Amino acid sequence: MTTEQRQRVLISPMGLRPGVLYSALLTADPYRVKRCLVICSAESADSVAAACQAAGYSGEVVLIQLADPFPSVDEINGRAAEAAHYLDTEVVYVNITGGTTLMGVLAERIASEARRRHRTVRRFALVDRRPQSEQEADPFHLGETYWLDDTEHEEQS
Repeated sequence: MTTEQRQRVLISPMGLRPGVLYSALLTADPYRVKRCLVICSAESADSVAAACQAAGYSGEVVLIQLADPFPSVDEINGRAAEAAHYLDTEVVYVNITGGTTLMGVLAERIASEARRRHRTVRRFALVDRRPQSEQEADPFHLGETYWLDDTEHEEQS
């Protein structure tokens, strides 16, 4: 395998709260994620760097910026096709929580494309049970992780 194929990618939606990307990075980065595709809006894109820095992530970041956080089916399909360029990897981690519902739909669409390309896909959901005021005051708090695909994911080697 080439170096590119051994890389692991994280796909994560991000809304106005950077904590979800922070938690997604902490959840996936022990598996040596080299690239992070962040589904965001123009408004939320400004917080991506802060979330990456807080999580200690220094890999490649690719913004999949939506013109509208409530995109049309055409925009979702177009963005999924663009993201497919980054799926030449061994494992794709997909956070399905964060941002708008349709950002999550786009994350799932990209995951489906990765599966179609015979990539291993590991989906997970994140939950922060703290009150909204606490989440806003301290966004960089690791949420609970729920793995949605088989619970036996590869070792952190």
